[in-house]
Amino acid sequence: MPWWTPYFPGPGNTLQNSGWEDHQHGPPEQALRNWYDNSRGDQQNQVKKHSRRKRPRYGDSANSEATPKSRKYWFADGSVVFLVAGMRYKLHRYIFEQHSPFFRTLLESYESVRDPPVHISGVGAVDFDQFLGALYPDLLTPGIKFTTAEWISILRLSTRWSFSGLSTEAIKHLSVLISDPVEKLVLGQECAIPEWFSWALDVLCTREEPFTDEEGRRVGLEVVMAVAKERENRVKANRRKESVDGESMVLRKEGIVQTKSRVDGASPALVETQEGGKWAGEKVYTRMDLFWWTCILLGPALSFYLFNFSAVHG
Repeated sequence: MPWWTPYFPGPGNTLQNSGWEDHQHGPPEQALRNWYDNSRGDQQNQVKKHSRRKRPRYGDSANSEATPKSRKYWFADGSVVFLVAGMRYKLHRYIFEQHSPFFRTLLESYESVRDPPVHISGVGAVDFDQFLGALYPDLLTPGIKFTTAEWISILRLSTRWSFSGLSTEAIKHLSVLISDPVEKLVLGQECAIPEWFSWALDVLCTREEPFTDEEGRRVGLEVVMAVAKERENRVKANRRKESVDGESMVLRKEGIVQTKSRVDGASPALVETQEGGKWAGEKVYTRMDLFWWTCILLGPALSFYLFNFSAVHG
């Protein structure tokens, strides 16, 4: 399990500070599986809440008629009316039902545009316009490109409403446009993108600059503490590695090799190493060495014996 898994809960979940695990990097499969299960349950509960009603009555028709219409996204052949941040949108129902299981279930009880508009809360009109710009691309006007902020809005709404194809396209573009690790960490945690979350934490753990006040507020206290802990662990690991590498380098430079060898059954010897041509400091006694040592030690006794023998028989 990656060390940052406890800090990747996915959108809508609470951070669970369960400690730090082994330092491995890879996609948090179990964490994602848990998040998808939880998010699917939340999504189904939200859909059931709306589907209990025979019609999604979010307001009466009299009041909705006075609500302004969107100039760009009010199609005469539209089959569903949405009410977003005080603005009405007449759009094509089949597009939402075809690409989003959330809207497919939500619009089951919706009959026609004569019904009250379907109210979508928690979304601004600007963000919804940017989302519709990706959902209704203007193919006759080449060269239109979305900005980074627009792609972020598209990513958030497509993830929230389960437009998988659109969210994949947004991820592909934002992977190139966003280089700030804090921005990728926040979006990776919010939109369940483990590759961004893992990459951002790795960059934050290896960079020299500490978190700024603004960055700390954005990522949260738990993530700041997790990064500080991981930095400390990596520093300690690097110190141990440098210490071991340094000792190995000294041994290689001096050519010291701890060997114990015996030549012809003799005692440990002075052996020249193959690397560096140094001496290991262990003496080798060959048979010739033993002969000369025997002569040195037994020479005086033999001389005394020969002298006495010649005196007696002389």
